[in-house]
Amino acid sequence: MNKFTVFKLTPNVLKRMEYCLDRFYLLNFNNDEIWVGNTAAYLIISQMDGVKNLEEIINDLKKEFCDYTFEQIYGSMIKIIQELVEKNFLMIIS
Repeated sequence: MNKFTVFKLTPNVLKRMEYCLDRFYLLNFNNDEIWVGNTAAYLIISQMDGVKNLEEIINDLKKEFCDYTFEQIYGSMIKIIQELVEKNFLMIIS
């Protein structure tokens, strides 16, 4: 898994954003597990469409949120993404 990896939500996962609480939920219907993140996680995970790789997603977000470097964003998200892959919320496409 690296910055060129393409991800997609698994078919059994529903994403939901609670704007008033700044909380982002992923609901896994296979094992009734819930993962809770924040708006930053939502911005990245919602772009994981099985086409764009992680580098493309982060670079697109950097255009809007230029306060952070690619390395800062990638470094803060990679452990979260690894956890979501291990728990079957995300799947690796390539």
